Amino acid sequence: MRRDTAGATGFAGAMVATMVVVTVLSAYMAAAPYLLHYEGDPLIGFDTGRLTGTVEDGAFVPGYDDYLHSYLEVHGHRGVEVRAMLVGTDAPEVVTTVGGMDGEVTWKRVSALVDRDDGGKQIVVFGVGVCV
Repeated sequence: MRRDTAGATGFAGAMVATMVVVTVLSAYMAAAPYLLHYEGDPLIGFDTGRLTGTVEDGAFVPGYDDYLHSYLEVHGHRGVEVRAMLVGTDAPEVVTTVGGMDGEVTWKRVSALVDRDDGGKQIVVFGVGVCV
């Protein structure tokens, strides 16, 4: 990387500068999840992929009762509550509560597709609350 009379290093210098930037950004992206991770969130260990169920005769039938019980056993929280609402229908909200919900509650909202009894899919919005 010799400099020319104008002081420019040319292509090799540009490549070195690019590699420095890529290395620094890669290190930042690798460290960002650890830096942004908040240890006090009780819902970090909650697997929202386990929120399953079916829609039968227009009503939501939950399939996650066993998971809620095991979640409380593993994490030692007071209670957990899941509210399931079918999007675009007049079906009532289905509330499943395990344990007690008297205390500080942290909520999270997620959506998922579940199977209907007619072979189609239905969007369900889940509200998950954990009482510590």
